[in-house]
Amino acid sequence: MASTRGRSTRMASSHHLGTFATPEEAALCYARHIGSERAKAGALEAMSEAPQPLSADEARAAAAAEGLELVPSSSNETGFKGVHKGWRSLSYVAKIYEDGKMRHLGTFATPEEAALRYARHIGAERAAAEAAQARGEGPQPLTADEARAAAAAEGLELGKGPPQITTAEEILAATAAEGLELVPSSTNETGFKNVWKNDDGKYASHVRENGKLHYLGIFATPEEAALCYARHIGAERAAAEAAAARGEGPQSLTADEARAAAAAEGLELVPSSSNETGFRGVFKNGGRYQARIMDKCKARHLGSFATPEEASLILSRYIRDLVDGWLIP
Repeated sequence: MASTRGRSTRMASSHHLGTFATPEEAALCYARHIGSERAKAGALEAMSEAPQPLSADEARAAAAAEGLELVPSSSNETGFKGVHKGWRSLSYVAKIYEDGKMRHLGTFATPEEAALRYARHIGAERAAAEAAQARGEGPQPLTADEARAAAAAEGLELGKGPPQITTAEEILAATAAEGLELVPSSTNETGFKNVWKNDDGKYASHVRENGKLHYLGIFATPEEAALCYARHIGAERAAAEAAAARGEGPQSLTADEARAAAAAEGLELVPSSSNETGFRGVFKNGGRYQARIMDKCKARHLGSFATPEEASLILSRYIRDLVDGWLIP
């Protein structure tokens, strides 16, 4: 039988109170040791600090009050997207797949409360879009005859229009024609950066900008979602990210190498006491550091680097070239 130990901490030292057969017996020993008054106060404090679980109605009411929608799912036994039965009896887990990893959002007493946590995490706009899609709402597709009849009724003529892109090969051809690169990812199951597979088998594309996650759309194939991402960030950044993903381009500099390069070029790494990275215009993104600068009221992304010093060096070089006239402001 497993044993349970009771301990008490006083004056920054731990006192071993004994070993017991059950946790209840160990807890009783601890309560006796600290006395009834302190034990009662501790129990009341613990009960007041613990968040109370929400009932199904309370979770739905909270969602309505916050302007959120709980995202339904007809293919999930819990009835909600991103909500799964927990291993414990009558518990529900909220999860979401982000950045190539499954993120655990918490364990809850009801599927509605877990769905509320999921909706809070993805935000009102995306939750509403996913809920509408799950319900099959939005404009219904027209048949060919219905589209022609509508065009005739509105005095319009149907042209041939652009060819529909459906296969991976067609998407790759369109990518090349637009001078874009699809950004690969070796850590993402879809094979592309910022492209995720949904529960319904479709693929979502999104990008994090200015500290917020922007939802770009849902697509039939990962290639189409990757094309949307590449179009959003532009050819220059897509090419840079693709090269970085392939391990091409210049090797990353250490902090000392970046400082030495700055000194050799007569540059100064601009410090910042209010930025967690320690440098102005350098921001932490996952395990890497981004260099950004405001250009014509827009944030210009200068790249992602292994150290904040290297990111600061790139920013200093950009400002130098801008001042010297090498870059068009």
